Amino acid sequence: MSDGRPIAVRAEVSTTRFTRRRWTGRPLVVRPAAADPVAIGLAALADPAFVRSLLAGEPIRIRNGNAAALLSGATAGETVETTYGTFYDQLVADPTSELVCSELATPAALAERTAVPAFATPAPDELGFLPDQDADRVSDMFLAGPAAVAHLHYDGDLRDVVMLQLFGHKRYVLIDPIHSAKVLPLTGTGVQRTSGVFLEHLSADDLGAFLRYTDAQVCTLGPGDILYMPAGWWHYVEYLDVSLSVNHRLGRTPELRALAERVPVPSVEWQTLAQCFRDPEHLARTPALRDAWSCLDQVLAATEPLRANDPAERSAILERTCLDVCATLGEPIAGPPATMVDLDRRVRLTEPPRASTDLASPTETNEPTEPNEPTEPNEVPPMSVPIPDPSPDPATWTAATRVQVPAGSSLLVPVQSPGLALAQGDRLVAMMPPDPEHHWTLPVLARIARQPGVTIEQLATDSAVPPAHVVAFLTQMTGAGWVGEAG
Repeated sequence: MSDGRPIAVRAEVSTTRFTRRRWTGRPLVVRPAAADPVAIGLAALADPAFVRSLLAGEPIRIRNGNAAALLSGATAGETVETTYGTFYDQLVADPTSELVCSELATPAALAERTAVPAFATPAPDELGFLPDQDADRVSDMFLAGPAAVAHLHYDGDLRDVVMLQLFGHKRYVLIDPIHSAKVLPLTGTGVQRTSGVFLEHLSADDLGAFLRYTDAQVCTLGPGDILYMPAGWWHYVEYLDVSLSVNHRLGRTPELRALAERVPVPSVEWQTLAQCFRDPEHLARTPALRDAWSCLDQVLAATEPLRANDPAERSAILERTCLDVCATLGEPIAGPPATMVDLDRRVRLTEPPRASTDLASPTETNEPTEPNEPTEPNEVPPMSVPIPDPSPDPATWTAATRVQVPAGSSLLVPVQSPGLALAQGDRLVAMMPPDPEHHWTLPVLARIARQPGVTIEQLATDSAVPPAHVVAFLTQMTGAGWVGEAG
């Protein structure tokens, strides 16, 4: 993963500098010198045989870690009870196993040997650290073999993480929430906080391009290394061999705790706001942030009665509020949408609901649908959108006519549904599903989007259909605003 930016590495870090890094949310790898007490304490745990003797009969839960298989339903997500010794032996015997022991509460025998490093435990009165934050801390254990990966995701509890690598090696990719829209975050039930991109399936070139696009930071941890991962950051993990690590999920500020516990449906804006409110000192001296938090807190309180009565409505209100607050603060995540999924979500959130009196029955009118009429989730907007026809009249088009997507419009490939989508500016206008009887139609439109000025003759030749058929299809698409003549 040479195309990712390397995470900063330090041999030692003071409590003050680490706390400052927490408040600003910057990843760090600490690689203590051999004489450091932290390194000495972790040295014995670098021996897999010693750890196995320590935890041999410890009950653990394992599951399949293949995210693609789980999301497609090809593999069940149930956990299986076993013991540490049995599972470790299984991983050694079968390097192809995708089974993982993930986020298991750290066993007591291991927890007493993997205390929170001193630099991550400031005194209660230092640098805004609050006394109740240590009580909010949790610790988990992770064990898996070289075929396992942790799909690109972020953690919804909004705790900063200090990861101690005991034995084996793991490769990490971390992505700042400022780039959340670029990773195609999923919003469906059961896949929230999950990326729509399978880094584990990308070629080396495609992976490098994606890491550059998202300004990803990367590192490889070996025995005794410590990774600090800020709350809410996207992370992808590859197990390079049989590997064991323990994390400490540190206590949160009141704001991060409220965001994690009181907002039921995470979004990219919610994730971004967590970065805005992580620094108590910055929050205290920044009126715009205090006003933003006050607004969000008031909406949280006002919508509390909806928690039981109408949770979907409450979630929608809070998601819109997070979107508005990010826009007010000028957060980059509120800029132009980066993906089709992001565009579709914004349209759904910002489109005001139509009153029932606005909905004409089929017997009352046959007028075409308005272009910005809201649609139900997963409903395909109509193709018959009243957009002015291009000039000249498409009926005069010939095989030599050059075509393009009209100015101000774009054709997009949706991520969560097949077909193509037409957007104008930041507005989703219409979607077109595949046509089983004319499979060449969507590729023709996609080719026009990629190559403005392509001739109808070229399109017909590449699609292996008569030019007259392409002209007939594009004539229909011209009337709906999907294509026009190139100047």
